[in-house]
Amino acid sequence: MSKPGKLLRDMDAFTRAGSGGERAAPEKIKPQLRSLLDDIWRIEPFSQMDEANERATVETIFADPFWAPVLQDGTRERRFFLRYAESLIRVSQAVINFDSVAWTLEAFYLHRLKRRSETFYVHAVMDCFRRPELWNEIQKHELLPVENFTLSPQLQAGTALMRHPAKDQTMVFASRLIFQRFIDFYIYDLLNGMHFGHAPFRCENCGRYYLSAAARLTRYCDGTAPQDARYTCRQYGALMRQKEKNRDHPVYALFKTRTNTIRKHHERGKISDALRAAAISQAETCRDKALFDSAYASAGYEADMELTSLYEAAKRRLGDG
Repeated sequence: MSKPGKLLRDMDAFTRAGSGGERAAPEKIKPQLRSLLDDIWRIEPFSQMDEANERATVETIFADPFWAPVLQDGTRERRFFLRYAESLIRVSQAVINFDSVAWTLEAFYLHRLKRRSETFYVHAVMDCFRRPELWNEIQKHELLPVENFTLSPQLQAGTALMRHPAKDQTMVFASRLIFQRFIDFYIYDLLNGMHFGHAPFRCENCGRYYLSAAARLTRYCDGTAPQDARYTCRQYGALMRQKEKNRDHPVYALFKTRTNTIRKHHERGKISDALRAAAISQAETCRDKALFDSAYASAGYEADMELTSLYEAAKRRLGDG
């Protein structure tokens, strides 16, 4: 996330310059607004924004027909520009302020919990926010008085009649929460989630953050593993743990025997570089399938791992079979 400090200073200079004294503002402010938008679109829930419309808005603001009235005090165009720029600054700073705290909470308090439940989450939050070092860290990122962090988010709650998007637009009663600040929304979402047993954790495989969905301890998310798109991070993590724990497992023993033979055939010039790589890749596919499917491990794995079968499958991969 781009830090909006420079934009905040440039906007302050813009408002102080007086009517007609901000001719250089487009060159200084427009690129910063674009940069903040590029970052905001990657963050929930702002990823739901109409990207094309927002880009068009920025271009319209700085086009001559609109920009000329912006330079005049009291005009509708000037008020719109100031509100628009302020909203992007506030969104960006809210994310920065929240991120510094949420990262500390997860890395040093939530991640080490032995159990994942509301009671344990409460104690983790209390321990985290009692540390003076945390508040010192918060103050380093804050642009006072913009979107300051607080443990008491302010909101207005009400009930509204709305059409349910997943029920054929049927009219339903819905709770409506109104936040005056973006940081209040993020903090409320975090604390309310932990109240119901859902806390953020960082996947130890891909590094992305995910929400826990149960009290059981998990180290990985259900997203696609960056090492192998065939598996989720949770499946890939289980596979890696199994590899470490079961080096003498029959599945691995046969895999090691076959791949060693393939490498020897390659060294002796019996097979090409491409066939060697494809055969080993095929063996890895069979090995991984056997680790996840006990029926295949006992019935089809040994046959598929015969050298003739591996070479035939490898040739098909290469388009030679």
